[in-house]
Amino acid sequence: MSTADFAAESRSKPPSLGRRFAAVALDYLVILAWVAAVTALGVAVRALAPGLSETVFGHPLSGELVGFVLLTLPVLAYFVLTEASPSGATWGKRRTGLRVVSLDGRRIRPLRSSVRTAVKLLPWELSHFAIWQLSAGPTVPAPLPYLALGLVWTLVGATLVTALVTRRRRAVHDLIAGTMVLDTR
Repeated sequence: MSTADFAAESRSKPPSLGRRFAAVALDYLVILAWVAAVTALGVAVRALAPGLSETVFGHPLSGELVGFVLLTLPVLAYFVLTEASPSGATWGKRRTGLRVVSLDGRRIRPLRSSVRTAVKLLPWELSHFAIWQLSAGPTVPAPLPYLALGLVWTLVGATLVTALVTRRRRAVHDLIAGTMVLDTR
C-alpha cells in the first residue's frame, strides 16, 4: 500500500464494531472446529488409555499445560500467522473486509502480531487457569482463581471500552501492539 493510499484509507471511517464482532464470531467458528477435533482426540485417548488420561488431566497443572499446548498455542499460531501474512487478516477478517496493519499502514510482522495476539488471548488463558484451579482442585492459594476471573472481566471491559472510545476503534491489544484494524471495503 502506498503512503497516499494509506493516508486516504486511514482517514476513512473506522470499521464498525458490528463488523469487528462478526469477524471474531467467524474466527471462533475456526477455533470451535479445532476444539472439536482436540475433544474428539481426547475422547478417543480416554477410551483407549484411561490411565493416561487420568495421569495427564488428573492434576490441574498438567491438565492446564496440555490444554495450553493443544488449544492455546494453535489458536495463537492461527492469529499470529494469518495477521502477519500478506493479507493481514484471519479467515473471519477476510470475510468481513477487515485487516490488521501497523500504525504506518504496513503489514505487521510476526513479533508485533505475537504481542497483539498474546494480549488478546490473555483473558482466555486466565479463564482456563481459573477454571482448572476451581474444578480440579486448587494448587495455588484460594483467592488467585477468583482474582484471575476478576482480571478477565476487567480486560474484556477495557477492550470493549477502548474499541468504543478510541478514534480508530483500537482495542487494548491494538493500543499495546501499535496496530489498527482497517476496513478494506
